[in-house]
Amino acid sequence: MAKKVLLMAEAVTFAHVARIQKLQSWLEQLGYQTFTAFDGRYDDFLPPGIQHFPLYTVASRQFMNQVNRVKFPYTSSDLNRYVLEDSRLIEQIRPDLVIGDFRLSLAISCRKLGTPYLSLVNGYWTPMSQEPLPVPPLPFFQKLPAGISRGLFLLAQPAAFHLAARPFNSVSKQSGLKRPAVGLLTAYTQADHILIVEPPGWLSLDQKQSGNYTEIGPFSWTSSLPLPDWWSAIDKSEKLIYISLGSSGDTSLVDRIIASLAHLDVTMIVGGRPAEERLVGRARLFLAPFLNATEMLRRADVFVSNGGSLSMVDALQFGCPVVGIPSNYDQILNMKIAEQRQVGVMVAPPMRPTQIREAVERCLERSGPLAAGLESAQRIFAAPPQLEILAGVIIRVMEERATG
Repeated sequence: MAKKVLLMAEAVTFAHVARIQKLQSWLEQLGYQTFTAFDGRYDDFLPPGIQHFPLYTVASRQFMNQVNRVKFPYTSSDLNRYVLEDSRLIEQIRPDLVIGDFRLSLAISCRKLGTPYLSLVNGYWTPMSQEPLPVPPLPFFQKLPAGISRGLFLLAQPAAFHLAARPFNSVSKQSGLKRPAVGLLTAYTQADHILIVEPPGWLSLDQKQSGNYTEIGPFSWTSSLPLPDWWSAIDKSEKLIYISLGSSGDTSLVDRIIASLAHLDVTMIVGGRPAEERLVGRARLFLAPFLNATEMLRRADVFVSNGGSLSMVDALQFGCPVVGIPSNYDQILNMKIAEQRQVGVMVAPPMRPTQIREAVERCLERSGPLAAGLESAQRIFAAPPQLEILAGVIIRVMEERATG
């Protein structure tokens, strides 16, 4: 009989749900019986017929506000509710293994029930990351010169991260578990094994700590949406700019982005708006409520996004540079890495028209380090998934838990 795997996503952004869906398809290729559970707020983005168990998740805005303040994403009350919901579902399905995507409560639920647990995490949120953390987008830091705010953050970070782990440690203790997290990044990575969603070779990681971590990416999302009616009218000789600020971006910026780029002889494609075709300045503008992001990025010359990790993966597999306009700390960190790897440009808030214009023009040129960075990134992100390595990790974790 096939082993049962329960996959649970924290649906505060679409990325967590998308990665669980991708992982489910991989596990089914490997012969596992799979079940998924997540909140249904992004069901409209999924292919028809996807079935999943409902799972309570806090409001996305609440989650992001906590992350931006470098605090644990949940209160103790939230976390207790999560543990109860997790436990009921695990006891109902009785899986041989649970895999969670940023469902941090599973570190407590699975340990209580003795169920093997793997956690999907962006590598830059792990203790083994050697990527420098940027200054959080807090008003206090934003009022100071960059050098001073950076220095103060580095001084405060150890104590702040230690305090941030308190809700996790409190609920762990209440649940009878005695292995506390020493800091925020440790709380993010409490599991039998950590599956890093980035592919090997992308992040700078401390290999001395690699015994409990495996890089299994890339996790790209393949859209199944049909192409819009106006797709055949796109002029293939013009540069194409694809604009999508995703599930967690600031969509109020879209009109300002369009106006900032209207002087260019380009085609702009924008999702999340009623279907329309029109001229804006010298640019041709095409809009649609839903777009097949995979096909848009396959054709795009520049991708203007929220700077999130999933959308960046989707772009880089086609060698498309990213202009990221982040609205939360995770996106800022991801775009800092993108800039260091020379694959994109971050436009930090508050966004000025000249910033977005200059960033897009730089990406359209694709000269020098940017061209080299994109070529290298495309090799990394177009690589096939690490299925054999994933299969080995799963077998090892289940065997280790069985032998105790």
